[in-house]
Amino acid sequence: MLTYRVKRLVAISLVAAFLFMAVSPVLSNAVTVPSDLNVGPYVDKIVFKVIASQGTVILALQSGEIEMDNSFFDPLYYASLDLDPDIDIFRALRNGYGHITINTRDYPLNISAFRRAFAYAFDKTAVTSSIMDGYSQEQDSLVPYPNSWCIEDDMPYHYYSDQTAIGQQILVDAGFTIDSGTGFLLAPDGSPFDVVIEYASSSPEIAGGTAQIGVDALRALDVDARTLSAEFNEYISRLDSHGDYDMVFYAFNFGSDSVSWLAREYWSEYADTPYQNPTNFRTATYDSWIDQLLYSTVYEEVYEAASEMQMILQYNVPRLVVYENEYMQGYRTDTFEGH
Repeated sequence: MLTYRVKRLVAISLVAAFLFMAVSPVLSNAVTVPSDLNVGPYVDKIVFKVIASQGTVILALQSGEIEMDNSFFDPLYYASLDLDPDIDIFRALRNGYGHITINTRDYPLNISAFRRAFAYAFDKTAVTSSIMDGYSQEQDSLVPYPNSWCIEDDMPYHYYSDQTAIGQQILVDAGFTIDSGTGFLLAPDGSPFDVVIEYASSSPEIAGGTAQIGVDALRALDVDARTLSAEFNEYISRLDSHGDYDMVFYAFNFGSDSVSWLAREYWSEYADTPYQNPTNFRTATYDSWIDQLLYSTVYEEVYEAASEMQMILQYNVPRLVVYENEYMQGYRTDTFEGH
């Protein structure tokens, strides 16, 4: 047991150590406050408002009813928001894209030459200028441009502009002919066919307009084609279950920089698996790169696999990227700073 004297010595030592630490310039330094640090006032509460119509959201932002919108606005509102001195706009290239998914299972869309001809005839520059008001860029790679694995700038050829003449020659070389009676394209086996491009009825301007540019491209190739306004969840359900369709326009985003989804999205073994490979794409050459993509531990090998898979998809066109747009958000600056 400790004696009374020893206990007193221990207590005095602890007090001395504490005092030394408190006054030591080495052990106790005052934190330097940055000169640009915002201090007060603080926000008492945040109010979330659910506003269904985007047009109403824009009006609420302009009037000051709301400070910011947590969604992205249609490019057609950009000019009016940009003129407002109390509103700033955040812009960033989307990690995703709008695209036309093609059913590569059914004849004659299972002929890669037909899909490639369609890609050459599709005018992506028209989507950029007339649908997206210039707030997008042309894209071919199925890996979005912001992704570090994307090889868009290294591709030897592109489907950006209307190159219908190239598409027509591809069809001739593949054995497609013209029906002298109807004037429409016949499949290589001589059978007539038509193509329907579906789009979400909730988006007549962007989805409907893009689908129409697709139909224009097909008609330039003498294909009997039309658009069809449909309910989004219904046709996505058909895609998920590998149901019946020709072409469908929709868009999606990617949540990370990973490209492991390249294996699931286009792997032949998943062509009949629900919720996987909605294009029903089957190509042995593509499949041969999957193991290297997923399991290699060497960066250069993974990059090689991702690059080769992008080039195979570029050539076979199971899915045609039609735009990669900017995401834009508006926020007011007359009350709060440092957004």
